[in-house]
Amino acid sequence: MKILLLCIIAISLTACGINDNLEKVTDNMETLNKKLSTMNTNIEVMKGNTSTMSVSIGAMSDSLSSTKNSIHSQSLMLAQNEMLKYENTKYLSLGGGSFIPMLPSSQAFATMLSADELAGIGYIYLSEINVAQIDTPLNAKQKAEYDLGKYIKLTALELIAGLAPQATIDAMVKSQIIDGGAYTDAAYAILVLRNIVVKDILLEQLVGDGRVKLNKTQQETANSYRKTLDIIQHYPFFDKLTVKLYGFYTKDLNQTLKVERTK
Repeated sequence: MKILLLCIIAISLTACGINDNLEKVTDNMETLNKKLSTMNTNIEVMKGNTSTMSVSIGAMSDSLSSTKNSIHSQSLMLAQNEMLKYENTKYLSLGGGSFIPMLPSSQAFATMLSADELAGIGYIYLSEINVAQIDTPLNAKQKAEYDLGKYIKLTALELIAGLAPQATIDAMVKSQIIDGGAYTDAAYAILVLRNIVVKDILLEQLVGDGRVKLNKTQQETANSYRKTLDIIQHYPFFDKLTVKLYGFYTKDLNQTLKVERTK
């Protein structure tokens, strides 16, 4: 009987130990669940912060892009105004004259223009030359003044076309001619004017009659001009390279310009 009682007591003590351990395990599980819940909350907060950071970075990127575009537009406007201001165009006349003071700002303007901007400028300038007219009757002096303004724009467009980087010209050909952009005819005109400036002005003044020997740098420049002309000669749309000028009061200025095939 004593032995049986001892066994019962032992079993009871063991059961109590098991219960204590179970309670401890339960407490530990609850603590772990609380920690996991806190961790999940922290993760959600972190995800929210990351999302907010992404939005902030996106807004900053948009702001920087907007600022960059604004600076680009202002730079173009300044270069164009400098190119066309009286101090740089005062030597031009309907008989020709000198465009040399226009060269620095024309170079800057041509370098800054994107391919589509170049074609757009060509469209605007040519539209002014060919379409812009005054409804009221004009005397001879007034007609000459309006023609000079158009001639200055034509000269500016010639310089821009001739001085534009080849990469810009290539991109313009792709977007406006090959892909059929909004300014296809203007792109053709720019190529015509580019051919005229490079062939008859830049290369002619550098090479001349060939009696003066060129140094290495001059020779490389001349070769670059010849390569530009060769690129134009091999365009698959070569036969379309014409531009018609018809908006001048002075009839001699109205003409059709085109690129001739070289032998």
